Parts: sequence; C-alpha cells; structure tokens
Amino acid sequence: MAKRKTVTVEITGDNDTPTSIEISDVDLKLIDLYLHNGLNGTQAYLTLHPPKKGKTDEVEEDAKETERRRYDSARANASEILAKANVRAIVNDRMKKFGMGVDEIIFHLSRIGRSSHYPFIKFADDGFVYFDFSHPEAMANMDLIAEIETKRERRIEGKGDDEEEWEGEWVRVKLHSRLSALRDLGKVHKLFVERIEKSGYSVEIPWDDLTPEQMIRLSQGVDPAIIKKEVDDRKSATA
Repeated sequence: MAKRKTVTVEITGDNDTPTSIEISDVDLKLIDLYLHNGLNGTQAYLTLHPPKKGKTDEVEEDAKETERRRYDSARANASEILAKANVRAIVNDRMKKFGMGVDEIIFHLSRIGRSSHYPFIKFADDGFVYFDFSHPEAMANMDLIAEIETKRERRIEGKGDDEEEWEGEWVRVKLHSRLSALRDLGKVHKLFVERIEKSGYSVEIPWDDLTPEQMIRLSQGVDPAIIKKEVDDRKSATA
C-alpha cells in the first residue's frame, strides 16, 4: 500500500479569513469524489478503493454475501472519514463556494425560460432540418439540453440484383422545460400563489397542470374555480 501524503488545503474561515488545513491526499481524493457524485460517500469510497480480484469460482450466494459485506464496510469507512473535523471543514467550504446564489438561480432559470432549439439546428437548401452541435452557438448553449438520444438502424430493401442496404440515424433532443422554468421564475417573483382567496371560498391553484393560456386568463382575473374545474375535467377525461 502506498504511503499516504499530507497536503495543505486553504479554506475560508470565520470572518472570511484564510485558514490552512492539513489532510491526507487519500481523504482529499475522497472529498473530490463525494462532491462530484451527488454526495454519495459509500460510492465515493468504493471508487477510490476498488475491490481486489478474488477467486473466480465463487458460488453466487457467496459472491452476493461478499458484495454486501464490501458495501457495508465502504459505508462505515466513508462515514468515519466524512465525520473528521478537517474533512467536514473542507467539504463545507467547497459547498459554500460552489453553491448557487439567488441571482445565479434566476439567471439559469431565465436562460431556460427563453430557450429554443434554434442554436442546435441547421436548415439545408432543400429545407431539411438537422442537428449540428459543433458550431460555437450550440456549444455555448449545451446546458439547455436535458436529453440527447440517438438511434442508428440498418436495413436491406429489395431482393437479388435489386437488393440495397440502407442506413439511417435519427437524433432526438429534449431541452429543459421552458414552462417549468417560467413557473419557477413566477414563484420567485411572487407572481404565483398556491391558493387564491375569493369572497366566501378559497381555491388551490394547480400550477403544474395549467396551460400557458390558462395562466394568462388567471392573471386577467378569471375566477380560479373555473380554471381549476377545467384542469380537473381534463384529468378526468384522460384518466
């Protein structure tokens, strides 16, 4: 086993004063993995300490038990390391520095709210539309994409001398939801309330189920009970 080295990490302490913390290089690697995998300490430990190659003739039940013990051990070891004072201090410092503030959250929601497919598509002379992710405008807007799915198919048409091989590929690109971003921005700016009080009754607004047209009508003063009934009727019809 390689000897662990002690390294010094600078963090921002109380009153924004720089503070030096000593930590082993192995624990520092665990912190990096932990922060980049969604704060899963067990998985970070397993990545940092992969299992040694064992016997290949293990029966299935023994293999499952070995895997369970390895997972439990990794979870316990990760918890012990992440509980160290110096590790906690570095984790908290990095989370504070890389966390999003209100302005940054509003900025990204606004980008999604204004997004379109146009940065990623090109039009051929014959009107054919295709995706192009290589040009600078597309590269600058890749964060707007939620999913990219590609599929390639090959088929043979015809028989004998007329037989031809065809190959096709399609790409499906899904952006982050503009409507969801607009709803979230509306809540940030307090444009939307969860419940509207009317004389004698109150109506809970199902924002996630409203169409843009219903949102506009609601903002124009249409009785929220009417809007809610439309949503309920639509759900009942599609159930």
